[in-house]
This record gives sequence, structure tokens and C-alpha cells, in this order.
Amino acid sequence: MNDKISVIIPVYNVESYLEKCITSIINQTYNNLQIIIVDDGSTDCSGTMCNKFAEIDSRIEVIHRANGGLSSARNEGLRYVTGSILSFIDSDDWIELDFYENMINYMEENSVDIVMCGVKAIRNHVHIENRFLYFENNCVIAHNQALQMVLQDKIGSQVWCKIYKMQLWDGVQFPGGRLYEDIPTTYKIFARSTTSVGYVAKPMYNYVLRDGSISLTKNPLNRYSIYLGFRERFEYAKIHFTQCYEDCLILACDHALSVCRDYYLDSNNEILPFIDNINLFLNEYKKDILKSSLLNFRRKVLFVAYFSNKKVFRLLLSVKNAINNMKNKKSGEMGG
Repeated sequence: MNDKISVIIPVYNVESYLEKCITSIINQTYNNLQIIIVDDGSTDCSGTMCNKFAEIDSRIEVIHRANGGLSSARNEGLRYVTGSILSFIDSDDWIELDFYENMINYMEENSVDIVMCGVKAIRNHVHIENRFLYFENNCVIAHNQALQMVLQDKIGSQVWCKIYKMQLWDGVQFPGGRLYEDIPTTYKIFARSTTSVGYVAKPMYNYVLRDGSISLTKNPLNRYSIYLGFRERFEYAKIHFTQCYEDCLILACDHALSVCRDYYLDSNNEILPFIDNINLFLNEYKKDILKSSLLNFRRKVLFVAYFSNKKVFRLLLSVKNAINNMKNKKSGEMGG
């Protein structure tokens, strides 16, 4: 297979990571690439670095734009795609040099629309663990099973450790102005596919856990974005994939309760505009939540308290927090 792979790389203030990322792409053993770098209004040297890479590799196209966020940058990149295969790489990560060769060969050999792979988690330049090892060996997953696993969050929504046939993305965009934008997007791509999904067990994507990144920054609005994504997936499952109704409902409600925790325990005013909407959602599905077999005893107690008495709910959260803090302190003392 010699199909062109279009690689979209959103860039924002990552000058310390960018060279490793771009170098890992331009040195791939599979070289039929269109490399689309979207400089999302960087204020450090990232934009200049992008231009220099474009000067040394004709496959690179650089788009400079005002800052609009990750979703908007990826959507901008989609406008310039000319390849039949699509890939997203985050600019603080990097890929193994045979990433595209292995992924596209598996796509061709198995006639699938999507291929995903294992991931290495990197922190402080050290490989700390492998992630997304859903199966022990390379395999092909039936379409409905793969979609169900995505909806159940048993396959991660991250767009960057996967490649896709480009036609799956026709008309699909990431939600603007949202964090954790993969959650309400990736399931749509899996739903559009009519083939099985390929899985390469080898960890070939290096995911950098970076201080200051969205995933490592505690922010109540992050939790709200996660809740919105899982609620959208539930709304889809309720109509189109009813066998996942309960799983998707509980996932959405768990994340809704996490948002409520920030409001009722910490009195976080950033969450205030969204609480009424979350209350309406939880109360609408109260019966289904409380009778669900997917809730363990502790979670069910929290939901019962939430529906019956917010003061008790707040007290339970305080007790849970205190216990967690004691565990963390004891763990830290043992580690020290």
C-alpha cells in the first residue's frame, strides 16, 4: 500500500517538545506523508520552528492562525487534508519510526477502516508504563464489538494512537471551545465504519505526561467537558446502540456526579452555571440510575444521598476526601 497519510499536528507553545515530535514523523520508514502543522497562535518559538521544518521537508505544510484551542486547530487541519488515510499526532508526543508502516500494513492486510495500537506513557523522559493494551496480540475486532467497547470506555477515545480511512471523517468535526474533545468525537468515527477494527498490540505511540497539560491540570471545567462528552455518547446509545444504554448512562452520571462534587464540596462558582442542567439530567434518569447493577455499594450510597439530601451528600464527600487524603499521606510516608 502506498496511500498518502495526512498527519495533523496542532501546535501551541511546545518549543521544548516539538523537535522530537516532528523528527519522529519526517523520519518514518513509510514516507508518503502529508504533514499538516497547525500553529495555534503560539507565543514561544514554536511557530518559527515549524517554518524551519517546512524549509527542510517539502511534505510539511504550516498553517499559522490566532489561538482557538485544540478542537479548532484540528478542524483547521482537516480542511487541508489530501491523503486517503488520516492521523492525528499531539505536538508534545512522538511516534516510533515504524509506526505508520506497521499501522498501514495492518490496515491493508485486514481490509479495515481503523487501526489502533498500544501506547507508551512517558514522564520526565522515562517510560513509566504501557497503556491501551486491550488484547495480548494483534487482532481484528468486529465492528459492533469495537463500537461497544468505545461507548463503554473500554477502548480509549484518544484520536492520536489510531489511523483512519479519511472518508470516515467527511462532515465530522471536533466540538469547538471544548476540552476532552475526543470523547464526543471518536465514537462517531467508529460508528461510521462498516468494517472490523484492527489492533496492533505493539506500543508505538509515545504519550508524554507533561505538567501543565490539560490531562494533568485539575480544573472543574475539565470535569464538566468530560461529562458533556459522555452525556452525548449516552444520547447516541439510547437511540442507536441500546445494548450500551445502561453502561453509557452510568458513565455519564458518574461524571455528572464528579462535577457536582466540585460544586457541593468546594463551592466552586465556575460550576454554578451548569448545576441546574446537571440536576435535570440526573433527576430524569433517577430510577434507572438507582436500579443499575453497575453501581457498587459506595457509589449507590452517594447517588441516594445526592437525590435525597444534599447536606448528607456533602458530608459523605467530605468523609471520602478525608479518607483519601489519609491514604495518600500514608503512601507518601512509606515511599519517603
